Parts: sequence; C-alpha cells; structure tokens
Amino acid sequence: MKAFFKYICIFCITICCFLIFLTLSCSIPSSLMKENLIDSSQTLNSEGNIHEVNLASLYTIHFDNYTDALMLNTCYSIDYTKPFYSALVARKNYIPSLTQFVYPDSVGELSSASKYEKLDQVGELKDTLDNNITESFMYARYWHGYLIFLRPLLCLFNLSTLRIIFTILLIILLLYLCFLIYKKINKSLSLFITLFFILFNYLFFGLSIQGLIVIIITMVFSILILKKELKIESNLPYIFFFVGMLTSFFDLLTTPILTLAFPMLIFYFTKHKYQPDTKLSTILIILFKFCITWFLGYSMTWAIKWFLVDCLYNTNLIITALSQINYRINGSIENNNHFSPILAVFINVCYACIPFFITICFIFLIYIKNIFYKFIKKDTSKFVFEYTSCIPYVFIGSLPIIWQAILASHSSLHFMFAYRSLIVTFICIIITFYQLFFIKTEKT
Repeated sequence: MKAFFKYICIFCITICCFLIFLTLSCSIPSSLMKENLIDSSQTLNSEGNIHEVNLASLYTIHFDNYTDALMLNTCYSIDYTKPFYSALVARKNYIPSLTQFVYPDSVGELSSASKYEKLDQVGELKDTLDNNITESFMYARYWHGYLIFLRPLLCLFNLSTLRIIFTILLIILLLYLCFLIYKKINKSLSLFITLFFILFNYLFFGLSIQGLIVIIITMVFSILILKKELKIESNLPYIFFFVGMLTSFFDLLTTPILTLAFPMLIFYFTKHKYQPDTKLSTILIILFKFCITWFLGYSMTWAIKWFLVDCLYNTNLIITALSQINYRINGSIENNNHFSPILAVFINVCYACIPFFITICFIFLIYIKNIFYKFIKKDTSKFVFEYTSCIPYVFIGSLPIIWQAILASHSSLHFMFAYRSLIVTFICIIITFYQLFFIKTEKT
C-alpha cells in the first residue's frame, strides 16, 4: 500500500510539473524565434524531408527531417496568449491572424495542408514562416515535451548550431558512460560499448532532433545506475516508472524502448559484477518489475494527456488515440496497408545489419585467435558453457524485438530511426555469444 501511494505521488507531482513547464515555455512569443526558424527552414529545405548522409560511398544514413520540421513548426505555431491551451492541442501551421481551418487530430499519419500533393512538413514550415498557409492541424495525441527546451533554444540558436550543440552533448555522455563502465565494470566491455555505439551511427544522432531526447534519457539514466552502483537498487522500480513518464512526455514514438532496455542492461552488468551469486530467478523478477513499472509510467502519462484534452476541450481525443494505437500496430486495413510483425523486425534488422555484421566479424576474429593461441600453446583447457548468466541478456535483448513486432506498422514505416533500439539486441547477442563460447575456461 505504501509503494502504491508512492507511485501515485510520483505520477501526480510529475504531471503537474509537466503542465507547468509546458505552459511557461509556451508563454514565450514566437516572434523571438522567427529569425532562427527562418535560417533553420532554409537548412531543411536544402536537405529535403529525408536527409541523407553518405559515409565513404559505402553506407547511407537517412535522417527524418520531416519530423524535425514538424517540431519546429509546432514551436512557432504556439499562441503565447493562450499558452496552456496551445501546449495541450499542439497545432502546426497556426498563424492567429491568417488561419481559417483547424483540423482535429486524426487516425493515421499527420496530414499536410490541401495545397500539397503529398506529406511535406519541410514545405509547410517554410509556408508557415512566410504567412502563406491557412490550414492548421492539431497533434494533441503527444505531449510534445520538447517544447520545454526547444522553444527557449530557438530564441538563441538556429538548427545548424543546435545540431553541433546536441552532437557535442551526446559525445560527452557516451565518453562519460564508457569511462564509468571502464572504471566500475570491465575495460573490454567499455571499449566494446564505445565501438558498437559508433558503428550504430551514434555520432550522427545529434543531426536529428526527433530521437534526441530518448538517447539523452537513456544515457543519463544509465550513468546514474553506474555511478550509484547498487546503492539505489531498492528505488529503481520508482525511477523506471519516472523514466517511463519522461519518455512518454518528450518522445514522438521514435525508439522509446531504449530508455527501458539499455539501462536494464547496464543494471545487469553492475549486478553481475558486484553480486555474481544472485539467483537467476531473483534477477529475472527484478528485471520484470522494471518492465512493469516503466510501462505503467509510459502508458499512464499518455492516457492522462488524452483524458485532459478530452475533458477540457471536448476533442474526442481518446477515441482517436485508441484508433491510432491500432493503426501503429496493424496499419490501415482499408488501404490494404497491413504489416506483419516478422516483416517489421526483418526490415529493421536489415537496415541495421552493417554495424551488426562488422562487430560479429570482429568478435569472430578474436574467437579464432583464441583457439589458434590455445592450439599453438597446447593448452589443455576447455570451454565452459555458462547458460545461466546469459538468460537475462536474452530477456533484455528481446525487448526491442517484441516492441517492433507489436508496433509492426510503425516499425516498418519508420525503420530509418526505429532500428536504433536494436543496438541493445545486438549487444546482448554478441555478449551472450562471447560468454558462451570463449570467456570462461577451466583446466581438464
């Protein structure tokens, strides 16, 4: 009962803070950020809705500029004279003196104005800044928590400068995380995590704002677990609950499962290091509890947003949001646009296969070297297969797969950023392989 009351207190206080900070950020006049937004719009127009970065003519990374343009559009479309209402309904293309139609949130992908032949968020941002658009759209299903930091930052910087700032921030977080892994867990693991993040295009994540906050939450939470080691273990269910709330608040359904899966992986590294004799059943119960509390925080935060908007403004948002969930899972049956879970996972694995296979080859070479060394030295040791310690890795690594399989439509349509969650799966696969086949030996 005491724990239940604590969760309720965390939830209520956090939601109140969300509403206060959103209202404050939406009280900033949009005119203060217009000059930087015009510069940002020019950058996005030069790149297009999909920004491609070619790496040495071998591998092309695709970045989702249309969601970044939507976020910038939403920042500018806030009516600072009605900050609370504007924060909750989150309109794009809204110009108080010119807007003629405001369409409610809809099922499916967010539409563009009728003047466009297809979805063109970059074009809409330009036309909004040029006062050349009359149709506005609500996007109330999300919290749009990014408004808290993005609106003040846009008063000072344009998109190009923000990309540099975000990239430097991500690099600092990665270096500090890997330093803590090096210091507290294992030197080889620190090198491996660094290499894997780099191979997974981590150094380019700062070029895309839409998935940035999920990465920052993931890194900061993982750093907290490493710094505190197991001193906060009893409070971790509450922290996972809070992190689930933060993820729902800031994220636009990019790779939210990362804020659960990667910190869980870091926790297991720490637990296995400092309490190696902990029973497998105890470990699995702890990990399952983290999953439950994170999901409760994530889903309840979304639900309360729909409830608030429906109660205050009678937008029928709850029905729309529930229909949207079905669309993200199954696609549009009416348009014969149905996605299978297996296909969704396959598409993301294929897109992420290059860093995966490079790392697999690297580990395989180490494995061959180890066998060759044993053969030359006539070593009589043998491999010990330690299945027990690998089961938690299987559990954690399966979470992104399950997420992508359930949200098959979303994972298939947005694979260019949805694949990022697989970094946890691939790390777990390789560590499991490494532990099973050549980490531990014993004399015969």
